[in-house]
Amino acid sequence: MFTLTRAQHQMLADSLENAERGSYIEQIVCNTNDVIDLDLFKRCLSQLTQECPALNLCVFKNDNNNWQQVYNETAIVPLQLVDWSTVKTSRIQKRTSDFLKEDRQVRFRFESNRSLARISFLRLPENKTIWILTFHHIILDGRSLLILYERLLDLYDNMTFDRVSKRTLNKHMGFQRICYDLASRHSRREVAKAFWKQHLRRIPFEQTWATLNPAATQEHVEYPLSEPLAASTRSFAKKNGLPLHLIIEATLGFTLAWCLGKPSLCIGSVRAGRRHLPGELRDCVGMLINTLPIPIIVEDDESALDWLKKMTRFRKELREHEQSTLAEIRSALNLKTDKLLFDTVFVSADREVAAEFNHRFGQQGLREFKFHECTSLPLVVSIGIKPNIQLDFTYDRGSQYRQRMKTLPARFEQVLQSFVDSPEQALKETCLLLPSEQALIKTSNAGATLDFPKHFRLHNWFDQSQKKSSSRIAIIADDTRLDYGQLHDLSLFILSRITRHNHGTGKLIGVLLPRSAQLLGSILAISRSGNTYLPLDTTTPDDRLATFLDKAQPALVITDAESDQRIKNQ
Repeated sequence: MFTLTRAQHQMLADSLENAERGSYIEQIVCNTNDVIDLDLFKRCLSQLTQECPALNLCVFKNDNNNWQQVYNETAIVPLQLVDWSTVKTSRIQKRTSDFLKEDRQVRFRFESNRSLARISFLRLPENKTIWILTFHHIILDGRSLLILYERLLDLYDNMTFDRVSKRTLNKHMGFQRICYDLASRHSRREVAKAFWKQHLRRIPFEQTWATLNPAATQEHVEYPLSEPLAASTRSFAKKNGLPLHLIIEATLGFTLAWCLGKPSLCIGSVRAGRRHLPGELRDCVGMLINTLPIPIIVEDDESALDWLKKMTRFRKELREHEQSTLAEIRSALNLKTDKLLFDTVFVSADREVAAEFNHRFGQQGLREFKFHECTSLPLVVSIGIKPNIQLDFTYDRGSQYRQRMKTLPARFEQVLQSFVDSPEQALKETCLLLPSEQALIKTSNAGATLDFPKHFRLHNWFDQSQKKSSSRIAIIADDTRLDYGQLHDLSLFILSRITRHNHGTGKLIGVLLPRSAQLLGSILAISRSGNTYLPLDTTTPDDRLATFLDKAQPALVITDAESDQRIKNQ
């Protein structure tokens, strides 16, 4: 029995401890064109767990309410055999897809005698087999998975032909040693806190766990970068001494900030966590990766190249603090525990996981690997750079990313092209409009005019749509969904509050609200009242907000409880 690593504890404390927050499940699917001998496979698995029993790892809370992990020989990995050998071939694909999806939704239990992995075999017609390893991410990271699979396939191949394998694994003691070593480090924590406080002080942390959708329906989009742009990006990285991973990640963060309408945001970036380990421990099996908040702060007058170089310097400084926990970072920022440091995670790898498995273990079409991940986060982006540059987006269909995913990949590619072609250009001059959007603007400016009815205001346009389709969804904001009728009623309610406190028309009314249904309802209500709305950004510093209010002198300010005190202090 031994303690958790910093990264493992972080995963529990921040996303997995409460069941309603979802889970972090990994699923590796191996399609084989031969029949797998189940008894032989069990022997291989038994041998593997003796050499490196990570698959028998259990995580639980002890009597002192502290998280512990233990290698429990009785916590055997369950094996399931599903026989579809007589099912019609035309039905196999749909059945397999449904089975995999359901398997990813089955949660693991944190108990001292429960394995956090399971294996399923699907026996198909024509002597084909699919075998599936599903496990909780807390026990294995990507590098460990590759090591285990390499050994498992080596054992199976050798046992099949009655050969004795010359290799063996004995990595689990190394993982225990790392856990104890990390738990004993205290001297650098204050230095790490100062580092995070300095670099994250300008980020407004607004998202909370309550905004996440625990029953998320996830969609997956694969986006390979065009070959000409991939080649020019590699050349740009080499010429300027910039890591290719960083260019892709930073550019995507910049694009995401623009799409979300935020001048600054945090993304979660996965770190390998093995850089500072002694050589003999770098290939130990366990969960050593760590996900840390990376600030994306856009300075309008800064050039793209200077900004990327600044991001590179930050990443180098970050290496000293890559074992920081989110709890420590929150403490440095005095941030409440319900606040999210990020809701988007970027996973960078030399090679995308499925591609790496097929490169290492595929055998002339005999084996084909696929990789699936199930998290409670609205957006996870896997970035692979070998052999080709490809982005894999996994996103929650009910989140703010659903509509943006229609254009986000193409918009990212356009920004990347701009950075590569014009690195000295200021960030504020970067064009984020797609060619179709640019063509639309050119068309509308080519002598065409629109005939707006006189005295026709914003709420009049809205009312026309509301009368035509009152039950259609008008807005999706976090966990709020309103149709046109409900948004209409909300605006009338806010209008009644405006008229109670303000008499007359033609006045300025401030709106200090985050992006939400209440924001749109307030704008419509102000339009109905015959007044003009003054948009106020909730991320604006207090002194700048005071300047706006002093110069504008609004008759009223519509805000929420969180920002009400800021107004009273002005």
